[in-house]
Amino acid sequence: MIILERYEGNIAVLEIDGKIKNVPAKMLKENIKEGTVLVFEDNMYLPDSEATAVRRKKIASLQEDLFG
Repeated sequence: MIILERYEGNIAVLEIDGKIKNVPAKMLKENIKEGTVLVFEDNMYLPDSEATAVRRKKIASLQEDLFG
């Protein structure tokens, strides 16, 4: 799984299967938010809306379990 962790200037910091990788931000489609799940196609990182929604729902459920 590829997740956008953060931007550092013109660098996008990605988590790819648990490892950190820095790539030029221009390799990401514009306006991708931190925490978005990505897919790599045609030399670009594109958002995977369905996987992102599933991930966010799982995180929300874990937070609900922890904090009530």
